[in-house]
Amino acid sequence: MAKKGHAYFHPFGTYGTNIDALPFHHYWLKMQQLGKASDLSQYSLTAVAAYQNKFMHPQQQQNSPLAGINYAYHFDATLYAKFLSSYATKRGVTKLNGKVMDVGLNADIGNIQTLFLEDGQQITGDLFIDCSGFKGILIEQALKTGFDDWSHYLPCNRAAAVPCHTITAQNITPYTKSTAQSVGWTWRIPLQNRIGNGYVYSSDFIDDNAAQEVLLQQLESSPIADINMLRWTTGMRKKAGTKTVLRLALPLVLSNHSSQLGCI
Repeated sequence: MAKKGHAYFHPFGTYGTNIDALPFHHYWLKMQQLGKASDLSQYSLTAVAAYQNKFMHPQQQQNSPLAGINYAYHFDATLYAKFLSSYATKRGVTKLNGKVMDVGLNADIGNIQTLFLEDGQQITGDLFIDCSGFKGILIEQALKTGFDDWSHYLPCNRAAAVPCHTITAQNITPYTKSTAQSVGWTWRIPLQNRIGNGYVYSSDFIDDNAAQEVLLQQLESSPIADINMLRWTTGMRKKAGTKTVLRLALPLVLSNHSSQLGCI
């Protein structure tokens, strides 16, 4: 039963192993009813390793449980974006940096034809991918495809994020940590050169200044950048694409403008 102070791991991979062709969880549920089962995470190799701050890649021996270990990566989003940019430009993609100020539509069928940038450039194309995140510059502001508001189901509508220094090797834990707060939750994501921290909350129950204080109190070292504030309306767009525009569920580039484009 979850209660204050309760913690659990949500690991990648499987729990236990099948017994007599029956899935392991049937046995665990039966033993739990009898009061004889350990915590479920103790039957997961990845969870047990994480508790001990350990990690390994899967082994090649297919008859070993170590062959079934699963994992994921913590990416430095800024470095990953630079890598993707370099990879694309070496293969013929033309990169143009600019802020979209206006959108030109076809007068007859309403398709997007032209993007007008802040520096005066005009970008024409047959297909546009909207990576502007919550703003929906093309898919919503220009084409008005509509948005389903889910705020009454998911009230969190703000996030504050800030990185801090990694103090020692022990800080580089092989897992993301989420901690429940009185309003929302905080996250901790370790990277090799820094730790990403954030606080997701609802502005109906805590103001931005108080939320920033909660976030800063969670840091284990001094922040190395200003706090980045994100605001959104929880929900989903009614269409993933329309006419000459496709949207991405998450922006490829997070920036203060959220309106940077990579044009082919």
